[in-house]
Amino acid sequence: MADTNQQRAVTAAFASLPPLWEHFTRENLDRLEQIKTEASTDKNDLPPELRFLVPPETPTGQYSMFEQGIEQLYPDPVTDPEQDTPKPSPPLNHAYYFLKISKSLLLNFLEFVGILSVSPEQFESKVEDMRNLFINAHHFLNLYRPHQARESLIMMLEEQLARSKEEINRMEMFKADIEITLNQLEAEGKQIGSAAQTEGVC
Repeated sequence: MADTNQQRAVTAAFASLPPLWEHFTRENLDRLEQIKTEASTDKNDLPPELRFLVPPETPTGQYSMFEQGIEQLYPDPVTDPEQDTPKPSPPLNHAYYFLKISKSLLLNFLEFVGILSVSPEQFESKVEDMRNLFINAHHFLNLYRPHQARESLIMMLEEQLARSKEEINRMEMFKADIEITLNQLEAEGKQIGSAAQTEGVC
């Protein structure tokens, strides 16, 4: 019987609920409220079935969601309210920011080499600066992804159009050859017919 229940649990379409939900009953909630009103009891002193009812303490540390805490070294693209896609503002000079990030990487690398030669234990801050620059360069390059996608699509469509034109030209050549052949056959047929009529008259 135990093997059957285990097999059902393994082959179930959805995962089973954690067993702690069974302790969230009205009786346990009332017991917990009664214990709280009687005296301040530590969570570890509570019965096992009541410990799950006490929420954990709010974390005091820092955490980040949907980002890595990287400082952006170039301005954000300006969003046009009449368009769905963000449009870079005219002052955003991509070549300028690429050159700026590249020079900063070179300078930070030289400073990193200098730090390693003097006090190697202080390398972490410079490595973090270089990491920030590399991530900014990577994200800045990704701004060209839509442009690259459009150019790739244009190239694919141009190749497809060239293949279609080539096929049409070949079909036109075949059509011309067939018309020439048919005209030759028609001329030969007329000649044979004329020769047959001439022989019949004679």
